[in-house]
Amino acid sequence: MKACIALKSDRAALSCKLCSEIILKFHWVDGLTTHPLTKLERVNLADDPIPFIKLVNPPAALTLSVESSLGSLFARRP
Repeated sequence: MKACIALKSDRAALSCKLCSEIILKFHWVDGLTTHPLTKLERVNLADDPIPFIKLVNPPAALTLSVESSLGSLFARRP
């Protein structure tokens, strides 16, 4: 299953056909969030010590971003 991904400096917009799960070729970081809310899981592949991102029952379109207690890690600075 392939997903179309549009990357921006502060988020990734994904669109895909409906499926039960998608594993993204992006490493997991704490603070990941989606809109609309979608279950995220860490998944280890091969010998890579850093897990990848798995979306469980994703909607046809969603936005993935990284949030911290200080807000978006990718927030633009004035």
